[in-house]
Amino acid sequence: PAGTVLPGRPGHGWLDVPAAVAALAAAAGVGAVARSPLCTSRHPLLRSHRRHGRGHPQLLVAWRDPCA
Repeated sequence: PAGTVLPGRPGHGWLDVPAAVAALAAAAGVGAVARSPLCTSRHPLLRSHRRHGRGHPQLLVAWRDPCA
């Protein structure tokens, strides 16, 4: 989505993954998106490809609240 890719080092871009997911969810009709302030590269209990290298999967969780 527009505004979620920022310039990085020459020839590369930086994807704001939380912003991209929130924008795609909003475009799909999701009314509210809660974003965690935690950063996988900085939080010691979270896996990070940047910190740990390959072989450390990440997870995205989404659910629909039937009462909302």
